[in-house]
Amino acid sequence: MLRPRYYAFDAARALMMLLGVLVHSILIVEVMRPLSTLDAFVLLPIYSGIHLFRIPVFFFLAGFFAAMLYTKAGIRGFVVSRFKRLVAPFVAAELVIFVMFSTLGCQACTSMGSATFLGSGLLHLWFLYDLILISL
Repeated sequence: MLRPRYYAFDAARALMMLLGVLVHSILIVEVMRPLSTLDAFVLLPIYSGIHLFRIPVFFFLAGFFAAMLYTKAGIRGFVVSRFKRLVAPFVAAELVIFVMFSTLGCQACTSMGSATFLGSGLLHLWFLYDLILISL
Protein backbone atom coordinates (compact mmCIF):
# COMPACT_ATOMS: atom_id res chain seq x y z
CA MET A 1 0.00 0.00 0.00
CA LEU A 2 1.34 3.39 -0.99
CA ARG A 3 1.58 5.82 1.92
CA PRO A 4 0.40 9.38 1.40
CA ARG A 5 2.98 12.15 1.16
CA TYR A 6 2.42 15.12 3.43
CA TYR A 7 3.74 17.94 1.29
CA ALA A 8 2.62 20.64 3.71
CA PHE A 9 4.65 19.04 6.53
CA ASP A 10 7.66 18.66 4.23
CA ALA A 11 7.33 22.35 3.34
CA ALA A 12 6.98 23.31 7.02
CA ARG A 13 10.14 21.36 7.87
CA ALA A 14 12.02 23.08 5.03
CA LEU A 15 10.75 26.48 6.20
CA MET A 16 11.95 25.79 9.76
CA MET A 17 15.39 24.90 8.38
CA LEU A 18 15.52 28.12 6.36
CA LEU A 19 14.46 30.12 9.40
CA GLY A 20 17.32 28.41 11.23
CA VAL A 21 19.72 29.78 8.61
CA LEU A 22 18.27 33.26 9.19
CA VAL A 23 18.58 32.95 12.99
CA HIS A 24 22.19 31.81 12.76
CA SER A 25 22.93 34.62 10.30
CA ILE A 26 21.70 37.12 12.88
CA LEU A 27 24.01 35.55 15.45
CA ILE A 28 26.96 35.85 13.06
CA VAL A 29 26.19 39.52 12.38
CA GLU A 30 26.32 40.12 16.13
CA VAL A 31 29.72 38.45 16.38
CA MET A 32 31.22 40.14 13.31
CA ARG A 33 30.43 43.69 14.36
CA PRO A 34 28.68 45.42 17.24
CA LEU A 35 25.00 46.00 16.56
CA SER A 36 23.84 49.56 16.22
CA THR A 37 20.68 50.60 18.04
CA LEU A 38 18.68 50.30 14.83
CA ASP A 39 20.16 46.86 14.07
CA ALA A 40 19.34 45.65 17.56
CA PHE A 41 15.82 47.11 17.31
CA VAL A 42 15.18 45.19 14.09
CA LEU A 43 17.25 42.01 14.37
CA LEU A 44 16.80 40.97 17.99
CA PRO A 45 12.97 40.81 17.86
CA ILE A 46 13.21 38.83 14.62
CA TYR A 47 15.67 36.44 16.27
CA SER A 48 13.54 36.10 19.41
CA GLY A 49 10.30 35.63 17.50
CA ILE A 50 11.67 32.93 15.25
CA HIS A 51 13.55 31.20 18.06
CA LEU A 52 10.37 31.01 20.14
CA PHE A 53 8.55 28.64 17.81
CA ARG A 54 11.07 27.15 15.37
CA ILE A 55 12.57 24.37 17.48
CA PRO A 56 9.27 23.14 19.00
CA VAL A 57 7.73 22.99 15.50
CA PHE A 58 10.77 21.18 14.16
CA PHE A 59 10.66 18.60 16.96
CA PHE A 60 6.92 18.11 16.46
CA LEU A 61 7.48 17.45 12.75
CA ALA A 62 10.38 15.10 13.53
CA GLY A 63 8.11 13.14 15.85
CA PHE A 64 5.37 12.97 13.24
CA PHE A 65 7.73 11.64 10.58
CA ALA A 66 9.34 9.23 13.07
CA ALA A 67 5.89 7.81 13.93
CA MET A 68 5.17 7.37 10.21
CA LEU A 69 8.50 5.56 9.79
CA TYR A 70 7.80 3.32 12.77
CA THR A 71 4.37 2.27 11.41
CA LYS A 72 5.82 1.70 7.93
CA ALA A 73 9.12 -0.05 8.72
CA GLY A 74 8.60 -1.51 12.20
CA ILE A 75 11.00 -1.31 15.12
CA ARG A 76 13.99 -2.74 13.24
CA GLY A 77 13.58 -0.37 10.29
CA PHE A 78 13.08 2.54 12.67
CA VAL A 79 16.29 1.77 14.61
CA VAL A 80 18.34 1.29 11.42
CA SER A 81 17.01 4.56 9.99
CA ARG A 82 17.70 6.50 13.19
CA PHE A 83 21.23 5.09 13.28
CA LYS A 84 21.92 6.13 9.67
CA ARG A 85 20.32 9.57 9.92
CA LEU A 86 21.20 10.58 13.49
CA VAL A 87 23.82 8.46 15.23
CA ALA A 88 26.32 8.03 12.36
CA PRO A 89 26.43 11.77 11.44
CA PHE A 90 26.60 12.66 15.13
CA VAL A 91 29.59 10.38 15.76
CA ALA A 92 31.37 11.51 12.57
CA ALA A 93 30.88 15.19 13.38
CA GLU A 94 31.96 14.68 16.99
CA LEU A 95 35.20 13.11 15.77
CA VAL A 96 35.86 16.16 13.57
CA ILE A 97 35.03 18.53 16.44
CA PHE A 98 37.23 16.53 18.81
CA VAL A 99 40.20 16.78 16.42
CA MET A 100 39.54 20.49 15.97
CA PHE A 101 39.35 21.06 19.73
CA SER A 102 42.50 19.01 20.27
CA THR A 103 44.52 21.08 17.81
CA LEU A 104 42.99 24.56 18.19
CA GLY A 105 41.73 24.42 21.74
CA CYS A 106 38.18 25.02 22.86
CA GLN A 107 38.60 28.80 23.12
CA ALA A 108 38.73 29.02 19.32
CA CYS A 109 35.55 26.99 18.85
CA THR A 110 33.02 28.20 21.38
CA SER A 111 31.84 31.46 22.83
CA MET A 112 31.27 29.75 26.18
CA GLY A 113 35.01 29.44 26.80
CA SER A 114 34.98 25.88 28.13
CA ALA A 115 38.43 24.37 28.48
CA THR A 116 37.31 20.78 27.87
CA PHE A 117 35.83 18.89 24.98
CA LEU A 118 33.02 17.42 27.07
CA GLY A 119 32.17 20.88 28.38
CA SER A 120 31.56 22.28 24.93
CA GLY A 121 31.99 19.53 22.32
CA LEU A 122 28.36 18.46 22.44
CA LEU A 123 27.26 22.09 22.33
CA HIS A 124 27.71 22.21 18.57
CA LEU A 125 25.50 19.18 17.93
CA TRP A 126 22.87 19.54 20.65
CA PHE A 127 20.10 19.16 18.08
CA LEU A 128 21.21 15.71 16.92
CA TYR A 129 21.95 14.70 20.50
CA ASP A 130 18.41 15.63 21.58
CA LEU A 131 16.84 13.80 18.62
CA ILE A 132 18.84 10.67 19.46
CA LEU A 133 17.64 10.80 23.07
CA ILE A 134 14.04 11.38 21.98
CA SER A 135 14.27 8.47 19.53
CA LEU A 136 15.42 6.17 22.32
